[in-house]
Amino acid sequence: MIQQNKGKLILVDATLNLVRNGQLPAALLATMFKKFCEVQGISYIPLGENLNAANKNGVQTHWNYNWHFNGAGNEIFAEEMHKTLKTLFENEP
Repeated sequence: MIQQNKGKLILVDATLNLVRNGQLPAALLATMFKKFCEVQGISYIPLGENLNAANKNGVQTHWNYNWHFNGAGNEIFAEEMHKTLKTLFENEP
């Protein structure tokens, strides 16, 4: 359906940022998502890497009470989406 309508599917993956059950399961799931996207020709954004980098630098990217993105997390998400969309549609007529 997406291809019929000339759309492009993008998988935004933040699993590396959700390490409640440990880093290994999160890393394994992120690797599986990335490989699946490569095989299926789906655009993939490893958002968890950027969120983790921000958190490591002292920038909190989510609310403490529910793990939804706060302003900083939404800004990182928006920047990555913009960059990906620009790349995908740069050569479109």
